Amino acid sequence: MSLERRDYAGWTDSWWLSNGEVVLVVPSQIGPRVMRYGRIGGPNLFHNFVHALGRSGDRFGRIAAGTGCGPRRKVPPARRSTMAPSKSTARSKATCGSPPQIEIRMAHEGTDVTVLHRITNRNRGVVRLAPWGLSVMRPGGVAA
Repeated sequence: MSLERRDYAGWTDSWWLSNGEVVLVVPSQIGPRVMRYGRIGGPNLFHNFVHALGRSGDRFGRIAAGTGCGPRRKVPPARRSTMAPSKSTARSKATCGSPPQIEIRMAHEGTDVTVLHRITNRNRGVVRLAPWGLSVMRPGGVAA
């Protein structure tokens, strides 16, 4: 299992997680969101919107934003993510009381990956929000 930081599609600080068979990429400038998953040297099973690659904070960067929450009917700006390498968890700044998180579990062999999206309300009261977790598959893709 390897975890390294390098460029992905213009996001200069991206986390690359691999077990030697498949690779998964989470850019730290947006999200948290998995932007690439596939066999090493193979095609990306996720779709990347070309006009949004490498962007964050503007209306195009929001398309790539990833897991988050915000007041209902309002799209918050993209957030910067950090990753805790020992836990393979990406976190972003809070907009709803706690940073949205994704926990990535990759099998040591094979292609199995589990992505757990988590949002916790740490406010004193009830928060009305609209949570989301984007996984945009390529045309013909299947999510199981």
